[in-house]
Amino acid sequence: MSVTPKDAATAVSPDTFAGVMVTLDSTIDPSSLTTANVTLKTGTTATSATVTADGTKGFKVTLASKLAYDKPYTFTANVKDTLGRAITVSTSFATGAAPCQTNMIWKQELGQCVYQMGVKVFTANQVPLGCDHETEVCWTEFFSKGPDTGLKLIDTSAVMTGFNTRPLVFGFWKNNATLFGVTGLWKLLAIYVDTKKITAGSASDVGVSGSTDELDWVYSPRPNEGYLPGIIAHLKGSGLCYLMAWDDKQQAWDINGTGDGKPTTCPQ
Repeated sequence: MSVTPKDAATAVSPDTFAGVMVTLDSTIDPSSLTTANVTLKTGTTATSATVTADGTKGFKVTLASKLAYDKPYTFTANVKDTLGRAITVSTSFATGAAPCQTNMIWKQELGQCVYQMGVKVFTANQVPLGCDHETEVCWTEFFSKGPDTGLKLIDTSAVMTGFNTRPLVFGFWKNNATLFGVTGLWKLLAIYVDTKKITAGSASDVGVSGSTDELDWVYSPRPNEGYLPGIIAHLKGSGLCYLMAWDDKQQAWDINGTGDGKPTTCPQ
């Protein structure tokens, strides 16, 4: 008997996956090739598929849609041969991470690519007009679009010490709010990886507040660069850089982790 992908295979590419192919040692009873007898699941969720014979001893499972990235799958078939003998096939495999753009890494918990630390991230994309709160569908869609047209996510080593230790990323975007005569404000906030929600200690409105000074790029420092863990914003107008870091005492995100309002050295 042979099965493709092989049992315990890893990094199976959803982009080139052609289906599960099985070849047995005896002739298959074609009436046993049904979706009730042959399943491919991720967790407890069965994928939509068709089962077809491949010669007299083989069969193939073809999916209605592409496999998900970075997921475990289990394949089970309970079929019969032409002599009436029951044959069970049970295997598992895992898909690989999605291919990411240059300077980005796959974040398994988010199911998305994020910018890696130590990289300048330019130009915030703008949320749709009227998209003001993270509970709205428009924000969920913007979040998942990716860096070309949606939310730009940046990896970080920062944690909210004294509050929780949940993993974080920073989100960088532009809204449509108006403040002091400026329409379209820049936003840069910490987001929980496990829930995709803006953290406590941040202003959670997506489209109500923000910076009137244009943030033309942001930068998440690596741990060995001499900065506090956080996110650095570069103000286009003044050329100054400001570091937003977690303030243990105030339990909030503040400039330099203290709220002193002082600029920091811009990374090269």
